[in-house]
Formats: sequence, C-alpha cells, structure tokens
Amino acid sequence: MVDTNTDPRKVDFPIPANDDASKSIDIILRKVAEAVQQGLEERKAEKEKVKEEDTEQVQEESVAANEDEVKAEVAETVQSEQSSEASDEEENNEA
Repeated sequence: MVDTNTDPRKVDFPIPANDDASKSIDIILRKVAEAVQQGLEERKAEKEKVKEEDTEQVQEESVAANEDEVKAEVAETVQSEQSSEASDEEENNEA
C-alpha cells in the first residue's frame, strides 16, 4: 500500500490507499485474501481436471490393451481349432 508520502517506484505492486487508516488496510487485505482464495480454488480445480483426464486416459489405454489381448487369444484359438480340424481330416482321409 502506498500513500501520498511514499515513493511508488520502490514497490513492485503499488496499491494506492491510506496506509494510516485501519479500515482501508482491512478492506485491502480482505480483497487480497479473496483473490488468493480464488486462485487456490482455481488451481485445485485445474489439478483435479488434469487428474481426471489422466485417469480417463489410463482407463482407455487399459481397455485398448485388453482388447488387443482378447483379439490375440481369439486368433490363437481359431488357429488351434483350424489345425485340429486339419489333423482330423488327414486322419479320416488315411483311414
């Protein structure tokens, strides 16, 4: 807070106000506290959003991996059954 009796060039973020009156100090500090609280809430919401997106991505990757495993198992089973059927046909032809 800078009053008329201070040099505002020496302050990074000057807030023009009466630094001698307790009411003006209270108002300024209340607004600063509200801004800090709002910033913390926004940061928390952003972190939760990122965490939720990461969770969704992991779930999608897990589903894709499971689909690939199932497809591989099905292909293996089909190939095994086809080999078994071919063997049975050869045995029947020999008999």
